[in-house]
Amino acid sequence: MVNLSTPPSNVRRNWPVWTATKIDQTAVSDLNLYDKHVRNHSDKGIGRLADAITAFGFVVPVIIDGANNAITGHGRIEAAKRLKLSSVPTICADHLTPAQIKAYRIADNKLAELS
Repeated sequence: MVNLSTPPSNVRRNWPVWTATKIDQTAVSDLNLYDKHVRNHSDKGIGRLADAITAFGFVVPVIIDGANNAITGHGRIEAAKRLKLSSVPTICADHLTPAQIKAYRIADNKLAELS
């Protein structure tokens, strides 16, 4: 159950919806890939992601937890490695519980499939 009591104004943001307030640059070498990630990207798929990053920039940050474990963005990380990028944009979602991280990984991949 979500606690909807209003927090102090300095932590409210878009209460009750959490929103990121900053995007960091994190070294690719510091990121930990989740070895049981839901979607396995083909070599061709990683190539397409690399092409898109080259054409449009790295405009969708990787979502990580407080220990630099990738929650979403595994394919983008692999594409960044292929492009020899030293860092990628990341958003730290350290407010998520382990159960929420698992559910978010599944939802993120399912929503991409369904769109």
